[in-house]
Amino acid sequence: MEWAGPTATLRLLELHCAARLGCSAAERASPQPVVFTVEIRFERPPEGCWSDELSEAIDYVLLADGLREVVARKEFRLIEHLAWQAMQVLRPLAGDGARIGITVNKPRAPVEGLHGGAEFSLKDWVGS
Repeated sequence: MEWAGPTATLRLLELHCAARLGCSAAERASPQPVVFTVEIRFERPPEGCWSDELSEAIDYVLLADGLREVVARKEFRLIEHLAWQAMQVLRPLAGDGARIGITVNKPRAPVEGLHGGAEFSLKDWVGS
């Protein structure tokens, strides 16, 4: 039966990590800041909405730890690839039927005059 109740979304906003990220080996030599924002849209609200039990909800500490593991395990040339790898780690943690959106921001992108950094987003749903 299709769920007809309220929609549910969990967001992790601006998780700061250090990643070995950049086009050149010299840029990747020292970890630099990256900022993750994650959105998980649920097919139906997690049972934790009613039970108040962590075991029936998404543990966002595990989500954050998963993102930290992604940046720690290898170097990345592109924020696009970093976002893809992060999505692969988060997908099983989000649960069946959940949809994931992830944004990676590189605040110190080496582009003259660029003050907000570079940002790339992936989402596995259509629309906004």
